[in-house]
Amino acid sequence: MADTSDGHVLVAPYNRVEEGGNNGDNGTNLGGNDAFCVSTSGNAVAEALNCAYNLQNEEFVDLFTLTQSSTVSTANELDIEHEQTLPSQCSQNTVNARQNTILQQSDIAKLDSELCNIPRELYLHKLLQSSMNNESALFWYRNVLCSRAKSMEGCPQGNLINRKSTKKSTSAEKIARDCYIINSFICGDKSGIDEVFDKSKVNETPRVSQVELRVLTQSLLERVTSLEKARKEDEKVICDLRKEISSLKTQIKSMDENHEKNRNDTESRLVHQESFKKLMSDRVKDIEGLDHASYEQWVQKTEIELKRLSQVCLNNQRRITELGIKKSYSSIVASPSQVVNTATTIDHDGSELNNMSVSRIDDRERSPLVNSSGTRTSEPSLVSLNTMGNPTLSTLASSTPKRNVTVNRTADESKPRGGIRENPENIFIGVRRFRNARYYLSGIDPKSTKQGIHNYIESKGAKISHLILFKPRSSFARMTAKVNVRPEDADLLDDDDFWPPGVRCRRWLNARAWEERCMRRNEDAYEDWGEIDDDD
Repeated sequence: MADTSDGHVLVAPYNRVEEGGNNGDNGTNLGGNDAFCVSTSGNAVAEALNCAYNLQNEEFVDLFTLTQSSTVSTANELDIEHEQTLPSQCSQNTVNARQNTILQQSDIAKLDSELCNIPRELYLHKLLQSSMNNESALFWYRNVLCSRAKSMEGCPQGNLINRKSTKKSTSAEKIARDCYIINSFICGDKSGIDEVFDKSKVNETPRVSQVELRVLTQSLLERVTSLEKARKEDEKVICDLRKEISSLKTQIKSMDENHEKNRNDTESRLVHQESFKKLMSDRVKDIEGLDHASYEQWVQKTEIELKRLSQVCLNNQRRITELGIKKSYSSIVASPSQVVNTATTIDHDGSELNNMSVSRIDDRERSPLVNSSGTRTSEPSLVSLNTMGNPTLSTLASSTPKRNVTVNRTADESKPRGGIRENPENIFIGVRRFRNARYYLSGIDPKSTKQGIHNYIESKGAKISHLILFKPRSSFARMTAKVNVRPEDADLLDDDDFWPPGVRCRRWLNARAWEERCMRRNEDAYEDWGEIDDDD
């Protein structure tokens, strides 16, 4: 018995026909589990030849389907029972040879590849060398070749002849020669095949010999191996198909989402297009129903009316200019601080025809004015216009319904401080110029840019009004810059922590301050030289 790598049990070959014996009871030793008989009609029950007990079909199936542990234990029990019921002529060496025979499928395939298409002497030499003269291994390989030959047409009936050692040659050499003859028959050379099988006449009832049983076993093992390989390949294909199906489901889901999104966008666009189309059709209907001749006449009348109104406005403006009253000095002195806004607007279909405004600055900025008697007057400095005082404007307002003439008059009188107004001749006001704080920057890296300096100062909270970046003559020299900021930001720039390390900032000196600084330096240098001369 032998365990294969795939969990199956290989039964050692044990079917030997004595050389020169018959196929009957004389000269034939069969194991209890190694021979079955089947009738030609196909309905026979397995019947052991020259054995003490029979193996049922269920036991035979269990022998190849149970797990490795149960199979081995069952096989061991069968071997023990068989050894107890073996005929007396079965030697113990034969049983040991059967139990020690182990040939895997890989070993058989290796022997087939090594012994393919080579001469007889080399074939025998390699076979004996590969099997290390092991009679059981050679007997197993001969049964494998016999199972292949039995499946071919023209193979003789009968069992293989049991070879024994003689003075001329050993049993291993004889079995090797049988292997070569059977292999030649498989390759197409039928000469000598009758010497391998027993020539005794076949019984009337054909029996299933151990060789045929081993043929079936070998074919089943090969089929199981191929099925295992096919199953592994199918599992791999199924795994790949599952992955592909999963990816396809993901793609289908994303495509459905995109389709739904595109469908919604398309529907919204269709609704928008339908509404726009309806609007355009309504406008086309309005344009088709429009009377162009009447519209052109209305446009011409409107232009004529506009020209007439423009001429009227020009005439009114001319009359207003001619009727304007000049202010006297007494009226200016007597009038308080006033702000007069006069606006005359004539609208026709939303068109502005005239707009006038007159304003005065508050007297407090120019110093208040008082008269000689010190009394206040409320007479306006400029007479405002209205439709009641102007016959032309009143006539225009009555003749044109859509024309509006508005006159606005506002006056703001400021109270005198302490009841005393100053004389305009006593005005004395100074002018203050809001100058910027100017600074000079040095120690700037040549890689710096004007925009970078501007952004840096702005990020610190200072507002720049002017920035000049002085480029040096050499590209490796340091750059300088001039910066103007608001006076309230001067304290920020005076702080040394405001600037990056290495940048120096000092006040920008004008020409006068620079001259004074140079003069002070010259005076200090002259004094130093004078002290040196005195010391000498």
